[in-house]
Amino acid sequence: MNSENSKWMRIVNFKKGFPSNDELLQASVFSGFSGVENIAEGRVYLVKGLLKSELEEIKYSLFCNGLTDIILEEYYPLSLGKPLEIAFFQGVMDPVAVTMEKILSDYFKKEVEIKTRKLFLVKGDFDKKMLVQKVLSNPIIEEEIQVGSLPEEISKFHRTVVNRFNISDKTSKELLKLSKNMVLSLNTEEMIAIQEYYSGLKRSPTDAEIETIAQTWSEHCVHKTLKGVFNFEGEVIDDLFKSTIVEATKKIQREDCVSVFKDNAGIVSIDGEMAYCVKVETHNHPSALEPYGGAGTGLGGVVRDILGTGLGAKPVAGMDVFCTGDPWNNTDSLPEGTLHPRRILQGVVSGVRDYGNRIGVPTLSGAIVVDQGFMCNPLVFAGCIGLLPVKDAEKRVIPGDRIVLIGGKTGRDGLHGATFSSVTLDTNSEKKSQGSVQIGNPIEEKKIIEAVLRIREEGLLNAVTDCGAGGLSSAVGEMGAQTGALARLENVPLKYEYISPWEIWLSESQERMVMAVPLENIDRVFEICEQEETNVSVIGEFTDTQKLEVFYYDEKIVNLDMKFLHEGVPRRHIHAKRKFSHEQKCVKEKPCVEKTILKLLSLPDIASKDWIVRQYDHQVQGKTVNGPFSGKAQKSHSDGCSFSVDYGMDHEIAMGLGINVQFGKYDCFRMATFSVEEALRNLVCAGGNPKKAVLLDNFSWGSSEDPEAMGDLVLACRACHDSSLAYRTPFISGKDSLNNTYKVKDKTVSIPPTLLITAVAVKDRKTPLNVFSSEGDSVFLIGPDPKGLKGGALERITGPLGSSLPDIDFELSREVIGWIHDNLEKFSSIHDVSDGGLAVCLSEMAIGSNLGVFIKIPKETDEIEYLFSESPSRFVVTIKENSEMNFLNGIKATKLGVVEKKPVLTILGSSSEIQIGVDEMEKAYFSKRL
Repeated sequence: MNSENSKWMRIVNFKKGFPSNDELLQASVFSGFSGVENIAEGRVYLVKGLLKSELEEIKYSLFCNGLTDIILEEYYPLSLGKPLEIAFFQGVMDPVAVTMEKILSDYFKKEVEIKTRKLFLVKGDFDKKMLVQKVLSNPIIEEEIQVGSLPEEISKFHRTVVNRFNISDKTSKELLKLSKNMVLSLNTEEMIAIQEYYSGLKRSPTDAEIETIAQTWSEHCVHKTLKGVFNFEGEVIDDLFKSTIVEATKKIQREDCVSVFKDNAGIVSIDGEMAYCVKVETHNHPSALEPYGGAGTGLGGVVRDILGTGLGAKPVAGMDVFCTGDPWNNTDSLPEGTLHPRRILQGVVSGVRDYGNRIGVPTLSGAIVVDQGFMCNPLVFAGCIGLLPVKDAEKRVIPGDRIVLIGGKTGRDGLHGATFSSVTLDTNSEKKSQGSVQIGNPIEEKKIIEAVLRIREEGLLNAVTDCGAGGLSSAVGEMGAQTGALARLENVPLKYEYISPWEIWLSESQERMVMAVPLENIDRVFEICEQEETNVSVIGEFTDTQKLEVFYYDEKIVNLDMKFLHEGVPRRHIHAKRKFSHEQKCVKEKPCVEKTILKLLSLPDIASKDWIVRQYDHQVQGKTVNGPFSGKAQKSHSDGCSFSVDYGMDHEIAMGLGINVQFGKYDCFRMATFSVEEALRNLVCAGGNPKKAVLLDNFSWGSSEDPEAMGDLVLACRACHDSSLAYRTPFISGKDSLNNTYKVKDKTVSIPPTLLITAVAVKDRKTPLNVFSSEGDSVFLIGPDPKGLKGGALERITGPLGSSLPDIDFELSREVIGWIHDNLEKFSSIHDVSDGGLAVCLSEMAIGSNLGVFIKIPKETDEIEYLFSESPSRFVVTIKENSEMNFLNGIKATKLGVVEKKPVLTILGSSSEIQIGVDEMEKAYFSKRL
């Protein structure tokens, strides 16, 4: 390379006119920097490997948009503010740079290196260091550097091939200290089991071995709490998960459930030839530290779960649920070391948006839950549905199959990700856990999706799985659990040279898949990967030794018995008890109905999420039938969603979600039953057949050491069991995320118990609108009379009202949901009654249609309870004027009133009449936008 090629050249790009970044300016205000007047954001590109003339040739076509951008040469308009430059830490994935390197290397036929940075021009009075840390960068992955400085080379170090830990004579306290220092997240009993295993081998563990055991035994991978032995107030429960959720599925024995609880996702047959698979993942701890990367890699990971199901499923639809503290709150109550909820919410939305849009998977469904309990620990649920032939649902590793790695290169990102997810966050988490956070590259993911699907279609592989938590250690270790595996790490493509062997083995670098490929198919697999422009290498083979063996050149760094690795973790014994119920001081004043409705509509988790949803591409692939909005105006959200299976097939799939955090603060059994019922309600509103529905459970919980939290977990699991049997809907997959706690000094804060239920089914009914259809339609409330205000959205506005918790009648609920499904095509519109009760339901239907409604509350009822109770199993439906209504016989149906042309909500009670204009409700409904 000539000397000019070896120099870094610098390009700075700003938008014309240097407009202020309003999102960052707003974030600075919410973070306490009231003196900031303007923040203009630009991009720095550092290029090495090109001649200056070559860079001049392409810089205006590749590095800027000539219509909107300008390129600065050697100056900054200092009148606009002080320049601050932000760069990624060494080794952090930079997807933009990777893509540009590929483009330039292909164009100029030589190796080109790119690095990107952010450049801010900030005007005003502010503390530079604090503004950089809290607003302009994320200290987990970025740092401020001197403006105009050139990149430093990745620091070299002496590579020690293998380190050994002498644990034979360590006391239990010393073993536990070692676990904490290495972020192994193993307790004393588990460390003693490792000590005894190596005592029998008469040797010490290597660094790679002890890290492999830790990730395999992590809560994230093996779910050892849910599978543990619970002592619940004197009752012994052996394997909580198996005895509740799995047991219910076994009792139901649905023939269309092809694969449950054993693959990366549950698989359900559609018609005997085609199947769908579903998985919902959590990515909580990474998103708390780096919201954009955490949420993006959470979605990327669940997409790879689908891709790694059976012999490879095609990802076709995504969903997301975010739980945060109040994004509109000030910083006074923000604990030290945490990011502002506004920044977290903006970051996780952007992460899901950018990843989903770039890989071409539509995001169809989602929700937001806002509660102070998530201030320190936000939750990010990411889900995906895939399609695959039933014949490709089974995978089987055969000794002699080659271990083939495809996708992105391996670096230091994601180290200790599996074990990090099991620890309590604290004020130093961002310093201790930098390596646990990954940044995804969706363009690379798109390549491996296409490659894996082509390889499957040609029948070239016997098994496939994703490289998720634990990286190669988990993927290879799990695939070879019944046979054995031998891996050679020198064959793993690396991002950079200076990385230790154990880091190669445990790295959670994104966009990688592992396949078991017969030797005779290797050449064709390489051809396909080359055509799809993704990396591919053979890194070993599956054996019949029942051992996991890993080499780095001639040095064996892992030599473990598969049985010990996968079955040797000691059973956890958990003490669980019911939580103590505290008496609450009740509010005596009766709330004003009109003001209450407007306040409810402006609550963040009830208000419109259009500012989020419209960032997502929910029509890509062209199969979306019921999207996230309903009605011509596309203002109100749909209850559920649906999509077509394929262009040539007459099948659709529907999905509904259920989550109810507030009820969990009082009764986790009821919370779980309500969440299942809500998911099924949303499902049937989207046309899904409840008799063909399947469920997924996602538990995000507090400390596994807290007996009350574990008591809540027992109740929630039992409720899932009872609900599953009551509705005859089996669970097919799930995920738990425990220890969502945050420690500030001596105080530990846990999230409220949170259970997300996902319901999926074949759609076999035409779906009415979820908003009012036309003037003159009769409005009916289907389902039982409402009872109980406790735990509802109303109490978040008024405070405790002294009311009871709503309850559920399984038999009646099943009857109502089944009846709704059977008669769905007779309704002109339908909306389920959930958050905020009947009043909010009617308001959303009016907002989405710009039509009014007149309703009359039945006599001798409590108006507040009737309007705002969140009792389950209720729907508002409308029926065309003069329609035959004899089909209502046999079901509890109350005629409420009529849809009117005048856009006003009119409620006639026994002693008063209120009227609220739809425009006023709409203003409240759209008031919470970031």
